[in-house]
Amino acid sequence: MRVAASVSQGGEECYRADFTFAILGKKAAEQLMGTSIPAQWDRFCR
Repeated sequence: MRVAASVSQGGEECYRADFTFAILGKKAAEQLMGTSIPAQWDRFCR
């Protein structure tokens, strides 16, 4: 997933960023982290 964000203050853009997120399945996320996913994070996995 890609997300673009910008912050403006006083009518001037002062910060702009592009973020890229990998949305992993639960098993892949646990392998990447080397531990099990907390139950509270289940909703963020596919």
